[in-house]
Amino acid sequence: MKSLFQIDNVHFVIGVSQAMQDVHRKIMKASRTDLPILVTGETGVGKEITARLIHLLGYRKNNPFVKVNCASLSPGLIESELFGYEKGAFTGAEGTHLGRLEIANGGTFLLDEIDEMDIRLQAKLLRVVEDKCFERVGSSFPQKIDVRFISTCNKNIADALKDGRFRADLYYRLGVIAIYIPPLRSRREDVAQLVNDYLGRHPGKRIHEKSLGLLLDYDWPGNVRELFNILDGLFLFVDDECIMPEHITALLSKYPENHQNNRDVFVGLPLSDIEKESIVSTLSHFAGDVQKASRVLGITDRTLRNKIKQYAINNERGLRKDVIYG
Repeated sequence: MKSLFQIDNVHFVIGVSQAMQDVHRKIMKASRTDLPILVTGETGVGKEITARLIHLLGYRKNNPFVKVNCASLSPGLIESELFGYEKGAFTGAEGTHLGRLEIANGGTFLLDEIDEMDIRLQAKLLRVVEDKCFERVGSSFPQKIDVRFISTCNKNIADALKDGRFRADLYYRLGVIAIYIPPLRSRREDVAQLVNDYLGRHPGKRIHEKSLGLLLDYDWPGNVRELFNILDGLFLFVDDECIMPEHITALLSKYPENHQNNRDVFVGLPLSDIEKESIVSTLSHFAGDVQKASRVLGITDRTLRNKIKQYAINNERGLRKDVIYG
């Protein structure tokens, strides 16, 4: 079973662990069908990459791959982004605008963070998935499309179903094929392969055995995305040919020994203090980059910005307001 792919100059790494080989088998089978797919897993495990791989392995590979992030758009915006709109549909609609569904016609349509979609829009999306038909905003004329739906979710969607925030009928239609990508900490044998593959594609560096051991021991809360961010930093800022342990510890947001052995430091601390510390540490690690920090923390950019204001942490540990809000 292959663990590495290169398709149309896009590089994909599956992994050598049994868990990821099982994922690979599902990907290969799913790519031969046109059934809707739901890809789940923590932030940073590679859900979007998995969707792109399925697209490139399937018969729609020469047609568009279009993505919409359901968490980044307001309910009002996402409807016009999905379905498009007619001239005069609302103030400022000066002409006909094609939605992303029409742009994706013939190809694959990725609904990223589907669990964040407004409940009012879910009924309309259900019709599209079932009938491959919709109307632009401001029109009653049906538009037919031919797309393959792939959705991603990084939270426990069962909670959203139980709370009524996500429609069960839409869930069952989008999740005909379910692919779960396990976190990197549960498949540490893949870390060495990911590191070696990265170094193979970026010649000029090698890694010390003890440095690799530190990477293997780390829990990787940001999963594969965090690992590649760390490797990007090492490749850019380490002038030495060999990556030593001190280079690793300078970039990791938490040291393995602190993460595993000092959990008792949280005993008795208010949850708000723990949350604030997590936000400050993560922002410090990503140099104030809200987008990267929010992905690792598993929350939206908007939620993180609200918490930054709530805890007044703009100046914590040298974080500048213009960096955080930039």
